[in-house]
Amino acid sequence: MAYGLSSAFGWPIALLGGIAAFAGCASLLQLAGLPHLTLLIIALAFLTLTLRVLPKRKAPRMSRSPFPWWDIPARMTLVTLLVVALTSFASVLGARVSGVLAAFPVFVTILAIFSHRTQGPIAAVEVVRGMATGLFGFVTFFYVISLSIARTGVPVAFACATLSAVLVQAVTFNLIRGPIAQAAE
Repeated sequence: MAYGLSSAFGWPIALLGGIAAFAGCASLLQLAGLPHLTLLIIALAFLTLTLRVLPKRKAPRMSRSPFPWWDIPARMTLVTLLVVALTSFASVLGARVSGVLAAFPVFVTILAIFSHRTQGPIAAVEVVRGMATGLFGFVTFFYVISLSIARTGVPVAFACATLSAVLVQAVTFNLIRGPIAQAAE
């Protein structure tokens, strides 16, 4: 949400805003020690709020790819370096901090920055909006895992979590499809 709302100020400011918002929220939630159901409700509420407050302008369709030849390899390299850095420091940071950092939206950060630089802030907001839409299923997956893994074991928990995430994502897609179709008209 913070990246999307500050995207008009350029990608460096938007990136700093997004990182600061992630760090602040993650720190507060870790200190609060809330039950999983409360965390689920907070996550779903913030995802809904994000979709409501992000600017609503549609990014223009590009007729041809504006990306230089090195764009995709650069994205892949940056994502790989960030993931390797996070996992390399896991033993130093400990399981709890590493788990929080693992939730950092590495992929959307790279996608948003590259889109921002090549197509402008509206395109970056659309990347953030797409990711926020997809996170309803993500949140559901991990909530179901938290409820079931100790009771049912890994295979059953993952099967239930996957099915739940797919169902929630289907409902989410159908709920937002109407407003998207109206905006396109």
